[in-house]
Amino acid sequence: ALGAVGACLDNVLRHSGVRSAELILGGDSDRVTVMVVDAGTGFDPAAVPADRLGLRISVLHRVETAGGSVKVFSTVGAGTSVIISFPARGWDA
Repeated sequence: ALGAVGACLDNVLRHSGVRSAELILGGDSDRVTVMVVDAGTGFDPAAVPADRLGLRISVLHRVETAGGSVKVFSTVGAGTSVIISFPARGWDA
């Protein structure tokens, strides 16, 4: 799941049009939640072509393999927020 957080930050640099993001980390002994928020250009998640695998493979697959989940909130012109939640034991996956 740590690799998924890195992939989110990489996506901010590559696609958002901004050079910074806010990282919010929380959790307890059972679950870890990381939120990556940027104020960039945003996108329509439903319009991402099937051949664009970055978000699907680099983020979703990594987190789901670790037993977690991913929620993506984005609006064109209003930035993107990605919430990653996974079992604490999957932090280093």
